Amino acid sequence: MKSMFALLCVLGLAGCATGKQNPASTINDDELLRKGTALVANGSAQRAINEYFNPIIERCNTQKANYKGKIYAARNQVETIFYLGLAGAENVDAQVISATCPEALFMKAYSSFDLGQLENAIRFLNEALEWSPLNANYLAELGNIYQTQRDWNTALEKYSLAEDYALTYSPESIRTRELARAKRGVGFVLIELGRLDEAEKKFKECLELDKNDKNALNELEYIKQLKSKDKKAS
Repeated sequence: MKSMFALLCVLGLAGCATGKQNPASTINDDELLRKGTALVANGSAQRAINEYFNPIIERCNTQKANYKGKIYAARNQVETIFYLGLAGAENVDAQVISATCPEALFMKAYSSFDLGQLENAIRFLNEALEWSPLNANYLAELGNIYQTQRDWNTALEKYSLAEDYALTYSPESIRTRELARAKRGVGFVLIELGRLDEAEKKFKECLELDKNDKNALNELEYIKQLKSKDKKAS
């Protein structure tokens, strides 16, 4: 069950944090990303891929190929510090750049999903996660695709990881939204796995974040109905 959450996040694209940053400006690519996102929202996903997302991705891949170390893309200082520490532990040089490169891949994945190309969507999301392995939004979208494929265990794994990362690493301005989305995903999958008590607990956690979360309220009502049916059947 997809929403416009991801598109809204991209339209509010954030810059990167400090660290060993690439000095090249991404203003032009940011504008391409915004225009492509607007096209997707208007139902022109393939055109957005061809004219806007692919040119960004090609430049990003060239940038990565020309750098001997590791390039990460971060949304805030916390992610930046983690990525530089990770590179230090692996004893490799690293740069941390803005989120434009993985966001283009994310939007290509989102567009591919809309076009029914699920395997492509998974591939592009995994490529985005190579740039930004802590990004809870990418992980939640990956969980959503596996949910669509009814691969409940993999979906639960991705949503759970998204929940953990959202709590620790997501930018403060969108942390609650990313955390709630991940929790809802976990809860939905737990329902499908028949783990109703755990699902109920997860949706109640969503209400602690937002007492007016309609999706959580609806799912709690659904769980109540399922439990009532189970009692009658026993």
